[in-house]
Amino acid sequence: MTRKLVATAFGAPREVLTVVDVELPTASVGTVTVDVRAAGINPFDVKSVQGVMGEDPAKLPLQIGNECSGVVREAAAGTGPAAGDRVVVYPVSGAFAETVVAPAASVHTLPDTVDFDQAAGLLLAGVTAYDLVETLDITETDTVLVHGAAQARSDRSRWYSPSAAGPPSSRRRPRRITRLSVPSARRQSTITRCCWTPSDQPRRPR
Repeated sequence: MTRKLVATAFGAPREVLTVVDVELPTASVGTVTVDVRAAGINPFDVKSVQGVMGEDPAKLPLQIGNECSGVVREAAAGTGPAAGDRVVVYPVSGAFAETVVAPAASVHTLPDTVDFDQAAGLLLAGVTAYDLVETLDITETDTVLVHGAAQARSDRSRWYSPSAAGPPSSRRRPRRITRLSVPSARRQSTITRCCWTPSDQPRRPR
């Protein structure tokens, strides 16, 4: 058995989230069992719980979380990571759990220099930034416009452009965006909590 955070209905997260005991799927060839230390929280998770991404009752109880970090409990021979290895997992379904069983291709070795909390929120945002850079062939001379720049940023993009900002505050908008960039240090905000750990409990409204 393992504990998992799920949504029993669609709505406000603080009202529909609960921790349940579920059977741990049996690990099979090509999968890795990971004891979760932290799981990344992303806007997609919140919107899924709220029903913004659809309200299909067949998906309830809704598993939450697509990325996590932890320690390998069990792995089939030849899958890559071994028991005891520190890893980051992405993509995976239901990362808000004590233990997950993920495809071996989703499990990546975590360097000792990166802690579990940092790793848990790294890949989804990092892959998004990487895809942007690669798809649009962005170089050091380009400027990237990032909507929601006051809420998050990606260090990957900083490698390409150390200066830039979010959308202009004026009501006047350019008719065509021709260059792309990321928020400068002046626009960065401090994120004090970006991950969930198995010891966390959903807070109920008083």
